[in-house]
Amino acid sequence: MNKKELWSWIRSLAIAVVLALLIRGNVMAFYVVDGSSMVPTLADGQMVAVNKIVYNLSDPSYGDIVVFYTDRYGHQRELIKRVVALPGDTISIQDGKLYVNDQFV
Repeated sequence: MNKKELWSWIRSLAIAVVLALLIRGNVMAFYVVDGSSMVPTLADGQMVAVNKIVYNLSDPSYGDIVVFYTDRYGHQRELIKRVVALPGDTISIQDGKLYVNDQFV
């Protein structure tokens, strides 16, 4: 392999890495579901692809599945959950049941 061909490979690899990082950071990312709180929609260990652009264009809606970060016990982790309430809604739990704006969900 000559020098010109080697630099061509290195340049192509560098471009691929930069594009992958840009896509991962701004367009789409993959996450693994950890736990059973999303069953039956998502199973523990299942991999999901997340559209990272959609909430730049609109706000979350009821029923959307979102990924967000939380800092618990000094380390950050991702959580995958369903939107059950929006800003301005009132939520309560009565007898183990979730109520949003006094309506059983």
